[in-house]
Amino acid sequence: MEEWMPGDVVAGPYSITIPPDARPGPYSLDVGMYETVSERRLPLTMADGTEIRTSLTTAELVVN
Repeated sequence: MEEWMPGDVVAGPYSITIPPDARPGPYSLDVGMYETVSERRLPLTMADGTEIRTSLTTAELVVN
């Protein structure tokens, strides 16, 4: 199992298909991580260890 360290950048290509019947309007793309064994969502933490939430909005888009 690969272990990431603080400051590591992990990148990879991902495709997201928007269904043709998606309702028009604004959408946000949120990402998060989870522990594979327990499937528990992992928290985002501040440098001091304070947990702030379990996902991060990375993009916003509008479906017309």
